[in-house]
Amino acid sequence: MVNGKSTAIVSGQRYIGYEQTLKEAGIEVVPDYVTNGNFEEEEAYRATTELLKKHPEVTGIFCASDVMAIGAIKAAEQLGRKVPEDLSVVGFDDIPVAKYVHGGITTISQSPYMMGKLGGEALVNMIETQTFIPHIELQYEFIVRSTTAACRTV
Repeated sequence: MVNGKSTAIVSGQRYIGYEQTLKEAGIEVVPDYVTNGNFEEEEAYRATTELLKKHPEVTGIFCASDVMAIGAIKAAEQLGRKVPEDLSVVGFDDIPVAKYVHGGITTISQSPYMMGKLGGEALVNMIETQTFIPHIELQYEFIVRSTTAACRTV
């Protein structure tokens, strides 16, 4: 995993999801396979380069943002790894450019429109009723594009 900033709440949440998913799939969680890319392409490039040099057995990387997935893909290719043949890469956010980079980044889509709409409705409700809604949960969608391949054993 190439996570975001260690101080960002979403980084913690995305790590928890990563960890739970690995455990549910019966895959060992290896802390040394997790690095931070600070939600930046160049930082993710650097972090992925170090990760893949240290652990060439890694065949898949989950990035906590699509921007970092772009950096991870560049790092893999610079190291001679083909995406998705040698390394699957998954991003998060489904930013507009994700459809076009490397034939399309496999990603987890969240709806910025719905976040804004529900956030605005919650704000209006809070102003009108003086009640605070502490948590709003939205659905995510896993969008498979060209940066992932079927799982394989090492």
